[in-house]
Amino acid sequence: MTDQIQNTNGIIDLNGTWAMKDYTIGIGYQKKVYLSERAAENCLPCKVPGTVRAALLEDGEIPDPYYGYDNEKSLWVEEKEWWFFRKFTVVENFKGKNISLVFEGTSFSGACWLNGRRIGNLNGMLNPRSFDVSSFLKFGEENFLAVRLEAPPDARERIMEKGLTWRSPRDQMHSIAQCVYGWDWGPHGVSVGIWQPVRLIATGSVRIENPYILSKILSKDQAECNVKLQVRNLTAKSVKVLVAGKLISKNSSKEAAEFKRTANLKPNQNKTMNLKLVVRHPELWWPNGMGKQNLYTLNANVCYNNHESDNLTAQFGIRELKMVENQNIGEFLKTMGKDLGDAHHLGKVVGSYPWTFLVNGKKMYAKGGNWIPGDQLLRLDREKYDRLLKLFKDAHFNLMRVWGGGLYETDDFYNLCDEYGILTWQEFLSNRNFSKIDRDNFLDGVKSSVLRLRNHPSLTFWCGGNEFDPDDKGSKNVIDSLESLLKKYDPQREFHRASPYMGDDHYWGVWHRLEPYTNYRVVRPFRSEAGLNAPPAWENYVKFTPENLMWPPDSTFIEYHGESDIRFAHLKKMMRYADEFGESSNMKELITKSQLYQAIGNEFDMEFCRANKFKNSGFLVWQYNDIWPCLSWSVVDWYGTPKPSYYFLKRAARPVHISADYKKYLWNAGETFKAGIYLLNDMQSRIKNLTYKAEILGCSGKILGEKSGPAGTSANRSKKIGNIEFNIPDSLKGKTFFVSAKLIGKSGETVSDTLYPIAVSGTDNPDYYRNIFSQIYKMPKIRLKVEVLNKEFFLAEDGSGSCKIRITNSTGNLAFFIGARLVEESAGLRTVFDDNYISLLPRESKILSVRLESINEKAIPGKIHFEISGINCPVRIIEMDIEQYRK
Repeated sequence: MTDQIQNTNGIIDLNGTWAMKDYTIGIGYQKKVYLSERAAENCLPCKVPGTVRAALLEDGEIPDPYYGYDNEKSLWVEEKEWWFFRKFTVVENFKGKNISLVFEGTSFSGACWLNGRRIGNLNGMLNPRSFDVSSFLKFGEENFLAVRLEAPPDARERIMEKGLTWRSPRDQMHSIAQCVYGWDWGPHGVSVGIWQPVRLIATGSVRIENPYILSKILSKDQAECNVKLQVRNLTAKSVKVLVAGKLISKNSSKEAAEFKRTANLKPNQNKTMNLKLVVRHPELWWPNGMGKQNLYTLNANVCYNNHESDNLTAQFGIRELKMVENQNIGEFLKTMGKDLGDAHHLGKVVGSYPWTFLVNGKKMYAKGGNWIPGDQLLRLDREKYDRLLKLFKDAHFNLMRVWGGGLYETDDFYNLCDEYGILTWQEFLSNRNFSKIDRDNFLDGVKSSVLRLRNHPSLTFWCGGNEFDPDDKGSKNVIDSLESLLKKYDPQREFHRASPYMGDDHYWGVWHRLEPYTNYRVVRPFRSEAGLNAPPAWENYVKFTPENLMWPPDSTFIEYHGESDIRFAHLKKMMRYADEFGESSNMKELITKSQLYQAIGNEFDMEFCRANKFKNSGFLVWQYNDIWPCLSWSVVDWYGTPKPSYYFLKRAARPVHISADYKKYLWNAGETFKAGIYLLNDMQSRIKNLTYKAEILGCSGKILGEKSGPAGTSANRSKKIGNIEFNIPDSLKGKTFFVSAKLIGKSGETVSDTLYPIAVSGTDNPDYYRNIFSQIYKMPKIRLKVEVLNKEFFLAEDGSGSCKIRITNSTGNLAFFIGARLVEESAGLRTVFDDNYISLLPRESKILSVRLESINEKAIPGKIHFEISGINCPVRIIEMDIEQYRK
């Protein structure tokens, strides 16, 4: 099939269905399959953008690599060369234009041919390539495009144990995402394919490109935008051109500023034009929770001989961002030396960058997570980005670290971050060291990404990479070159040489060293990595786990879909934390316990960091999302389902929140338990006239102690507002009690609340954690009252609808860890809960708001069912009728 290609603003789209064929390396070239008359036979269809394994899976040629050990059954893809073919025609009226063939991303190396003529090489996964094909194209006739790609040679250097392929850490040699070789949350599966869009770009004799917009806020009524544009003369003669453009508010569609400039260009000259524009009454861009995400569009064009030769559009925001020094930084620097090491991952340099974000003149406390690529097969659709980033925004998060072993993220990702107010820091290639890397290829990919991403208001700063020494003999020269490049092409942003480095910590004593979560109680200028590992929801776990590996848990399978290294003892670590709640009798129970510990630990870590605001200026949970179905540190799994930890963190990140801080959660009878009560305020306004109430509760819900008092603090500040103490009696030996804290508004409403289980040792051994919370599973059973508050449930034409579910604990006992889920949930019918995995004090009631989203009419049943249950609350099922499309 030959496609007739249409032009939209000079962009000719070559995405869609191509043909694909594999050969033994070298054979396709020998057969000259790049010639249309010798075209390959028996090709398979493949989507572009896409990868070989994604296409093979869709074509039914391989089993799902994400199920069981079936990833092993398609690693042969890395041992072949792959050819991709596309036929198309271009309309006659494009003859005489300057046309470039642009590959936004291919993986990994190869070449391309157009109509039998080799037009260039492709090298580097993260390196776009552009080729002038003006003289190669046939107009009004069929064109034949052929692309040859193969994996890098070291893709075939695999570590095999127990007949399986495990992660293979290596020095960075290529401009490629390190995680495709396997990481401790993803399998070995090196991508081959045209994974980003392919386009023909047609222009006149002069091009306009590489816009750069720097904004400066002069006052509340005026801002200055410095616009830089490159104008390139493609001819061998001198020309005079007119460059014109406008700044348009996306919010109001009003013109904010305009410009017109003439320029004289010498033959083949590339000239930078600098334009200083004043925007009156600027609509500022703010991070999530601090204000609106107002955006502007730059529309610019260049005219030659009274005709438009080229045009461009760029999205930007008017905002100022600075990094300023943390409070009490001297205290940290004095103690930093003793913690330079593995558990704290502080790097090897004593000192600290400024780690406090100052946005439009206001300090921001950073709350968020670490982002890894969203799919091992690089199926990077906008819909999945949108769901994950909406959930991120809804959790009151405002900062995402784009981890360096993955991608320089896509335009869809950054456009959505702009829209949702999600600040990002973008890292470059993760590495043990850079001594062996192809420096020119690496810096070429960096330059392309910087030019592509630098206008996004969501982008905060650049970082050299993850967990390596940027000053060692092998890396320093490369990192110095990287810094010089960034100063040239994006001087407004800071550059951090690595993470962790100069004040940010990756604390891994909890999990890797089996420490209790209260060991997070260490103040750092910035906590950029910390987290606990847990499986996804039971309903998702069964989708990728063969029944024979379900129970008892198989250590090899847990490692394969976990930390991808049998030496990491993943199952041992998971059981260490889950077993605090008692021995599990099945996988579903083990998942619940593992998720519960992850949730409590992550919540405590964020609350502790926030309580020390701005000594600590941010907390980013490791990690936010997944690259494939696995057991990992993610708080939202690969299927897009939040784990309980997501909701615990969402509550801990509330703009106004109450928390308790205690030095340990395992105590001995006879000791006095002590907890500080903190009011955490991220609002830009003072909080006053509130009260707090803290209680000590037994497992039955009986109040064993209480404390209350006034609650208030100044704007954007955390403050200790009280204490609660409890002399632990011998009668609680081997048992559990709870600490409850509530922030209460003027009208008696609950503004914020939290609940923590505390264990009393049965052995008086402070290091023996097994079974310490086992009493939780012996709590009195509670039959919850569940009501749907909607009289009717309608889905609108866009397939969305909402309902409210009230859950009531009408007893005198505590109802613990109550989760709700849609039984019919699927890829085509999704839910978004405003809250979940809650606990209810005696005679307490809470309302959950649920949004239903459907992308497929066929996925919508006539009835839906919500399942609600807790650790001591038997399953309740409620049924609802659905009526579609209310006008």
